[in-house]
Amino acid sequence: LGFSNFTTEDYDYGYDAKMFETKTEDMFTMWKGHDMIAQAYPSIHPTNKIPLGLNVTGNHTYKIKATAFDNFKANQNVYLHDKLTNTYFDLRSKEAYGFTSERGRIEDRFEIVFKANQAKKDLEVIIDNTLIYYNTTSDKLFVKGLEANAEQLTVVNMLGQAVMTQKEVSKEALNQGIHISDLSTGVYIVQITTGDLQNIEKKIIID
Repeated sequence: LGFSNFTTEDYDYGYDAKMFETKTEDMFTMWKGHDMIAQAYPSIHPTNKIPLGLNVTGNHTYKIKATAFDNFKANQNVYLHDKLTNTYFDLRSKEAYGFTSERGRIEDRFEIVFKANQAKKDLEVIIDNTLIYYNTTSDKLFVKGLEANAEQLTVVNMLGQAVMTQKEVSKEALNQGIHISDLSTGVYIVQITTGDLQNIEKKIIID
């Protein structure tokens, strides 16, 4: 990735390069339907968002790390935004961001941003008082401790795909467990929006 005051968001010959073949495990930026191996942008603005695509081979733990920042200002923030978990990771920390993903192509989970609070959060996130777990014997998902009914419940896999969505689920039904079948082994995110405008997210592991 490069930034300057003479490159644009369109294709800049000599600065941008399309990727003609992706490997089974690969990372790339994306521009107008093309996978890019090199991409230049105009000068950095705090509202810029650069989408990242990945190919991954299985249900493993992966790491993303930035290794060099040439000619960047010392106070220029650069973050990796994991939209699935709403995590902002400082790419200038010299550490690696670890995540789990199922096999496949990921196009809408990661982006590079330059301001940690770009995502506007309209709903309060509450986790501490809610117990969420999946019982593999009964194939039921239990949500205990809700103070209001769920307007929507969504189960999302590590590719960011919704594998199940239910609307208008009572807190009593969730407390007793709702039946969910055909979930393969892996890590999922349960997202719940309640009637009193609370947003709850919890990771569950099915093995």
